[in-house]
Amino acid sequence: MNKKQKQKLQSLKLVIHECQKLLVSAERMLLEINGEETEPKKQDLSLGSQEIEAPHFLALNHLEDEDVIEGIFNGREMKGQNGEIYPVPENYASKSRILEGDRLKLTITREGRFIFKQIGPLPRESLKGFLHYAPEEDQYSVLAEGKSYKVLSAPVTYFNGEVGDEAAITVPLGRGSSWAAIEAILKDGAESVKTPVALKPKLEEI
Repeated sequence: MNKKQKQKLQSLKLVIHECQKLLVSAERMLLEINGEETEPKKQDLSLGSQEIEAPHFLALNHLEDEDVIEGIFNGREMKGQNGEIYPVPENYASKSRILEGDRLKLTITREGRFIFKQIGPLPRESLKGFLHYAPEEDQYSVLAEGKSYKVLSAPVTYFNGEVGDEAAITVPLGRGSSWAAIEAILKDGAESVKTPVALKPKLEEI
């Protein structure tokens, strides 16, 4: 298998992962329409290891060698140095508060596992703003100090955020950014009890 074919296989695995998530959501909606009780699971956004494993696709052929790809996070995905785009799981991006411009490393093991790791966090600062939602784009954002920052939906759901809530966010220090990471949703002036305690990012050893 040549390098180009291996890259295509990697992209295909990530596409399958996203399709699997859509199927789970569709099944939940179907159960709700049929009047059956569903209890959606809360995503675990507690700060833990900066390294995660994406799903292992047993049905796909194993890679001959372990692949390591570095890239830059664009707010939702990692753009690799090879020009390929790799979706980053929202729960990992949220709990690690990865910011647009942070450097990531993706390891694709011989067994086909995808392991993301944050290796180059930018300097950051904290801001406060208010939560907005654009239904036509299905996109949450936070308006802070006159600028609108897109945010991932996973932490909004985790903190039970609602439009108009005050939100504490993290943004890159001293540089323009379209995206922010949510630190906490503030309810009636009080910080959500689910707020992760760690704020300052640590540069992980490779």
